[in-house]
Amino acid sequence: MAKTRPKSISKRPPVERNAKPVSPDKSPPTEEVIAEALQELNPQEIEFCEVYLTCYNGTKAYQQVYGVENSASAATCAWRLLNNVDIRAYLAKRMKAMFERTEEASDKLIQQLQYAAYGDINELIEYRREACRYCHGADHLYQFTPAEFRRAEADGEKFDPQGGIGFDPRKDPHPACPECHGDGEGRVFFKDTRKLGPAGLALYAGAKVGKDGIEIKTASQERARELLARILKLFEDKTEVTVNLDTATLEERFATRMRAAHERQRQVMAERLSNG
Repeated sequence: MAKTRPKSISKRPPVERNAKPVSPDKSPPTEEVIAEALQELNPQEIEFCEVYLTCYNGTKAYQQVYGVENSASAATCAWRLLNNVDIRAYLAKRMKAMFERTEEASDKLIQQLQYAAYGDINELIEYRREACRYCHGADHLYQFTPAEFRRAEADGEKFDPQGGIGFDPRKDPHPACPECHGDGEGRVFFKDTRKLGPAGLALYAGAKVGKDGIEIKTASQERARELLARILKLFEDKTEVTVNLDTATLEERFATRMRAAHERQRQVMAERLSNG
């Protein structure tokens, strides 16, 4: 295994306590600076840069790469890395390469809009009709869970198993149940957001805990379909009057709008990078 070349101390000066932050040089790095940066960065620092470019969150990137759980410490260390000259040069080169792939960026944008526009909301939230206590009990009598039976035994109570032990609410309602008549009991179920697929992630907009419980926020599918339709030229804004536009004109309009969108995105990403 190749050993990482140790860095010169002068490249990593100690951070002074309460030192006033110095604004980094915003000018684009030269090719020589970038080449030197690649020589100076170790594998973990390069990995940090790559992770940062996927989320643009220095704290999360540092926690993922360096295994730091404390978010405050991770934020401080990430800020130092993002203000390092070599790392900034590497990030600038990678971001430039990313923006040059306009076709790939366009495809990714359309794919995300398609996920949000047509994704199944059941990937996030389900309203389930589940078995009631009488659905699958013996002779349709009340059924208990194993934990309820153990608690009764521990308390020394005389226990009447009635419909038996083993109630599982995940089962479907029994169509012949005399209590719920096959309707079961309704329950709202939130999916584990750590395991969402691409469509679920595109629809998921966060969670909020309030006085009425948990609220799952979702992206507007109507808005996503509207944006997708505009990008794909399915219709024009009502404020525009379009008559007999040929294919070349439509393609040119699309390309112009996509270039403007990429430029706005480039400016936002550059601001995020400059702010650490």
